[in-house]
Amino acid sequence: MPRRLREEIPERLRHDGSAMEPLDEKAVQEAVTRLVESENIEALAICYLHAYANDAHEVRTHEIVRELYPNLYVSTSADNFPVHA
Repeated sequence: MPRRLREEIPERLRHDGSAMEPLDEKAVQEAVTRLVESENIEALAICYLHAYANDAHEVRTHEIVRELYPNLYVSTSADNFPVHA
């Protein structure tokens, strides 16, 4: 995946799933808007560190993306590899 098609979102979960840094929802909105409007992406993969222990940030990111671009194909790591610690 070329670097220009990747976005880092401020958020952080510990290995046990507890939140260290909350999800920056505005950063999600800005990142997905840039990717769709400037890069013309047709699909989006969402993958946050330690989502296996707590998928809340991935779920909320997916919700935000769906609100902005309901026809964009979205996949989350937690949906593709559900592991419950």
